[in-house]
Amino acid sequence: GVVGMVCLLLIVAAIYVYNRYMGMKYYYDVMIDSSDTPLFIVRSAMGKRESTLCRVELSSIVSVKRFTADELKNHKAPDGYVRYFYNPTLSPESVCIVTTVTRFERAEITIEANDDFINILSAYAREAREAFPADEE
Repeated sequence: GVVGMVCLLLIVAAIYVYNRYMGMKYYYDVMIDSSDTPLFIVRSAMGKRESTLCRVELSSIVSVKRFTADELKNHKAPDGYVRYFYNPTLSPESVCIVTTVTRFERAEITIEANDDFINILSAYAREAREAFPADEE
């Protein structure tokens, strides 16, 4: 009985880890929607099922910073900020934190991206803030 319970627990844990970290793939994209608003989009794909997890206007991105694993452990989100993690790896060597401020929410979005994508996202966010200044609260 005890061995069966332990085996069942290990099977459930393995399925959870696979579904959460190994089977899930994240795609990050910068695009313009139908109303000419530049967006940063995070999509997830698991098998044939794909869904949009995050859709943020580029003009609301305040900063895009790279963090190493040690820096991330010591990083604390400012008070009132919601944290979202879209990392396919359990313990990545480095991540990027995208800080956004909108009228409705202040958030930190943690993604795994290469330096080229981070530079592009930073440049597009800077251009979008200049072209579409955020509404004053």
